[in-house]
Amino acid sequence: MEQSTPYRYEAKNDGSYNELAAYAALLMGNVSLFPELRVIVIDGRFANDVGKFIDNEGLDFYIAPIEVDDDNLLNLINTAAVDVETLRKIAYRLIEQTNSMAEKHNNIIAEITAADENVKKDRDYYRELYLKYANKSNRIKEQIRAIGTLVDSIFPKE
Repeated sequence: MEQSTPYRYEAKNDGSYNELAAYAALLMGNVSLFPELRVIVIDGRFANDVGKFIDNEGLDFYIAPIEVDDDNLLNLINTAAVDVETLRKIAYRLIEQTNSMAEKHNNIIAEITAADENVKKDRDYYRELYLKYANKSNRIKEQIRAIGTLVDSIFPKE
């Protein structure tokens, strides 16, 4: 299996940086040079060859893989020495996260809209029920008043 994780080689001195930069320039792959930082980022396909070169030449480097995952995106973005392929991976990861958040947002909006529709249906049902019984109650009150008026006219209080 071909290794695709790029490696960040941080030279501890100018001589080591210059030696590896000259070697890396001959590689047929993604190589990013950052002379002001004494950092070289090389495609992971060449990790074994570069490691052998560093050992054979006795160069002094701090070596670290550049792995892109959700936990270190911000850290990688804030790193001055990052290769183009890593930036591309970060962009794709951010696009995936944005799409995922948009999908979750749309699902939540759909749930809220459905809940709102159910609440409106319940509101309309209880409003109709209230009006029905309120009208019935008012009609009964009017009937009682009418009966009271009839009783008062048949049997006067005097």
